[in-house]
Amino acid sequence: MFRLVIFALAVVGLAAILRNLFGGNRRPADLKCADCIHCRKLFRDGVLCGFRELEVFKNPAHIEMCSDHTVRG
Repeated sequence: MFRLVIFALAVVGLAAILRNLFGGNRRPADLKCADCIHCRKLFRDGVLCGFRELEVFKNPAHIEMCSDHTVRG
């Protein structure tokens, strides 16, 4: 029984590591920040967002709730 629990934890851990490494099929262009004036740099798992001298990394959850999206003009 103990071996089964250890094996299950190892499988779950490996799945989490692989998910973080490959990040699904998301491309930077899929993020709504790609055309935002505040976007500094796009990454596979988020974006570096800047306001004046302050830069913040935002992950997909932050990006979905972003109210500061401003299209470059």
